Amino acid sequence: MYSYQFNKPYTKLVAVSMGMLTAVMYMRILEYHGSTLQEKRQNYSWLHFLKYSKVATVLLHLYAIGILMFVTAVPLSANGDGYLWTEAQNVAFFSLGRFGYCSSMVVFIFLIMIENSDLVFRLLGQSFWRPFAKLTFAAYLIYPIVINLGFNLSNDAIYLKYQTIIYYMFSNIVLTYLFALPLYLFIEAPIHNLIKLAIKRLSRAYSYSRAVQQSKTSQSKINYQNILTPIQVRRIQRRSCYFQRIWRTTSKINNLI
Repeated sequence: MYSYQFNKPYTKLVAVSMGMLTAVMYMRILEYHGSTLQEKRQNYSWLHFLKYSKVATVLLHLYAIGILMFVTAVPLSANGDGYLWTEAQNVAFFSLGRFGYCSSMVVFIFLIMIENSDLVFRLLGQSFWRPFAKLTFAAYLIYPIVINLGFNLSNDAIYLKYQTIIYYMFSNIVLTYLFALPLYLFIEAPIHNLIKLAIKRLSRAYSYSRAVQQSKTSQSKINYQNILTPIQVRRIQRRSCYFQRIWRTTSKINNLI
């Protein structure tokens, strides 16, 4: 069951397509926030409408919450009796259930990005979520391993009742974040700090090189003894061209971090 539900690429096409749609939507919203009011109305009319229309906001909330509750609650009868649903009902749920869940998540993300959901902001803006947010990437990398080990280490047959599903869901979440903690502390966080430190030193060196160049062009006298030693000044002068070439790349990395 695990190999068919998690390892096959075609089972994730809906989730992957929704993720790509979210990325495109995110870039468009960034462009929208950086535009003037007139440009927003001309080039992003649909986005401007969704942001300031109360009716659209209410409908989007109702869709996201309603679909999420429906997808979660509708299998209750089938979990009570595995043969209650017909083949058509099973096909419809497994074909559309993941799409409904992913689309509701996309709507929530959209409402957050356009800053049009006080409910979601109050819920997800609490400081309680910060540790989990930092561990999420590591949890994403190892959650298939945790789920696979949980099912393979069980010696008894698993009957997927609703209570059993809830139990496995919460146990997998807890174990995934517990295993993600050492990955974040010993791998992800040190690498992240090294990148930030390298970018900080490169930006400082680049600023000094720019100051040296400006002093040459304007023939102004700068007291570098309070900043750098003469040897360091000469090194920066020789490497100024190098820092200029890599400055754009490091700035982009710094913005991503």
